[in-house]
Amino acid sequence: MKTMALLVALSAVGLLSACGTDTFLGRAEESCIKYPTPEARADCEQRHRQAFSDFNKQQEQDKKAQRDAEKEAPSKPNGLCFKRQSTGELVCPN
Repeated sequence: MKTMALLVALSAVGLLSACGTDTFLGRAEESCIKYPTPEARADCEQRHRQAFSDFNKQQEQDKKAQRDAEKEAPSKPNGLCFKRQSTGELVCPN
């Protein structure tokens, strides 16, 4: 029983460590550390934040365009479908 609890605890720790701070902004801040002056670092971080914001906006526009395209897509024609008289069930071929 103790080994099972230990295994679960180690698995949880391993999974949580995979969700660490390795994000876009985290890496951007690390790359901006190399600048010697605080002004240069702040400028670098601002550029990274702007790029991340632009990326998110583009993703939202792409998702919206995808949803619009799916709405406009013609649905499957029901010409081959029929209704069973005994049960009233609508049956369509695959």
